[in-house]
Amino acid sequence: MPDTLTPWPERLGFTSAVFDLPTLRVHAAVAGPSDGPLVVLLHGFPETRYS
Repeated sequence: MPDTLTPWPERLGFTSAVFDLPTLRVHAAVAGPSDGPLVVLLHGFPETRYS
């Protein structure tokens, strides 16, 4: 039986990270090799990463 309490990104191997910028706190889902190319996907407010 799948773990329905764990959010789907974490079930797919993503980890969560929080980046504190000078005027903004950003929550990110992180995946992939650390030596791979950087890919940033942004969504607009009020959407969430689950959209």
